[in-house]
Amino acid sequence: KLTGNVSYDENKVYRFVPLLSGVVHQVHFTLGDFVKKGQILLEIRSAYLNDMGANHREAKIKLKVAQRQLDAIQNLYADGVASDKEVLEAQSDVGSAESEIKKIGESLAMYGGNIESGVLTIKAQSSGFIVEKNVVDGQQIESGNNPMFVIGDLSKVWVMAKIYTGNICAVKNGLNVDIETTAYPDRIFKGVITRISNVVDANEKVLKA
Repeated sequence: KLTGNVSYDENKVYRFVPLLSGVVHQVHFTLGDFVKKGQILLEIRSAYLNDMGANHREAKIKLKVAQRQLDAIQNLYADGVASDKEVLEAQSDVGSAESEIKKIGESLAMYGGNIESGVLTIKAQSSGFIVEKNVVDGQQIESGNNPMFVIGDLSKVWVMAKIYTGNICAVKNGLNVDIETTAYPDRIFKGVITRISNVVDANEKVLKA
């Protein structure tokens, strides 16, 4: 007999780590909630998004000016007044403004931000249960910190068994196991050992299976 604990499948987990620093505006979930893919989970206010919004508006204005200038140069070119070089320069200005707008748009898509209100809207990347929650309304966050929340698919779970040194020779990959739990004392769950760690856990002095 081995002891252990039930855990979610680490291969079917989504951990959200913020890419921007800011302040949590609103949290739309609690620990244990089931969320659907695409559902709004979190809103973050960020000064960086405000700056991006200002840059986006400025780039749009530049594009309008460059487009008008191009139209004017093309009309002059048709009348034989403007040169090929002037037309190419005007086209280059339009292309630069369009590239800047595209660049900002791609950055916003990556962050998931709402450019109008300076809010970063985080949506669930997969359906599942909130198995970890480390965020509250009004919290100051920094980019690259620990996960603010974790979504796990609990349709299939792992049982992490502890193998002490005296049992190592008897436990192998592929063995069928019967699992008893304190939550369901009258039921036997069937499982298979799919992986045994090669490194002893430093805290518990056991191998995990």
